[in-house]
Amino acid sequence: MVGWTVDDLIFYGQAAWYVLRRDSDGNPSRARRLPPGSWAVRLSSDYGRLSRIEDISVGGQSVAVDDVIRIATPGNGILYDGAAIVLAALELQRSADRFANVPLPAGVLTNTGQEIGPDDAAEIVTAFDAARESGATAFLQSMTYERTQLNAADLQLVESVAAMDTRLARLLNVPVSMVAASPTGSAHAQLYANVPQNLTQLVQQAVAPYLVCIEDAITFQATPRGQNVVFNTSDWLRFAQVSMVLPQSGAGAPPLTPEGAPQ
Repeated sequence: MVGWTVDDLIFYGQAAWYVLRRDSDGNPSRARRLPPGSWAVRLSSDYGRLSRIEDISVGGQSVAVDDVIRIATPGNGILYDGAAIVLAALELQRSADRFANVPLPAGVLTNTGQEIGPDDAAEIVTAFDAARESGATAFLQSMTYERTQLNAADLQLVESVAAMDTRLARLLNVPVSMVAASPTGSAHAQLYANVPQNLTQLVQQAVAPYLVCIEDAITFQATPRGQNVVFNTSDWLRFAQVSMVLPQSGAGAPPLTPEGAPQ
């Protein structure tokens, strides 16, 4: 649930949990994540009120404000603030896919004989492409074929993809070295870096802003006064470092029991 909540905060800038159960003191003890779009806050038109929230709509039904734990970030989410970058990345991926699906190098057939109509020209091109794809020798009569030498470098797809990786990493505050990108979008070199430093930098830059939002929401909306809720990132960093050096399932890994635990 925390993972999906962080996903909502990244893309939409806000998330919500619906309280299912409370303890004897009235504090929430069980909650369920509300998908984006399934809830909305109804505000009062009186701007002089300290709190303009009337109630919250969940699945079309009105519920009390205290029954929903609202989590928000200072921004609007990357679907709003980073929409242009995401659309550019999708268009770039489509361009790369179109180039990858070309079965043979792009070329031009030039008619050196008598003039032919559009239907005959389309039939000649189709027959030529079919012969090349099947590995047979194509036959051209009164035609010359010229390759255009079209490649990814000519379209600058390699440089564009590298630059887009960097822009997406910056959009999520992820260190560019974690995604094999570079600050300039070109060559990448990672020197004098180790696993603890990389993981710590990832948590501080990309993960911590969302963890703080969840911590504050639970502290002020779901726990007794005077208690603070924080994520134990130190243990996670220690576990992540150890898991990276342990052998995984496969060659060199310890045998597993039927339950999946090491013997």
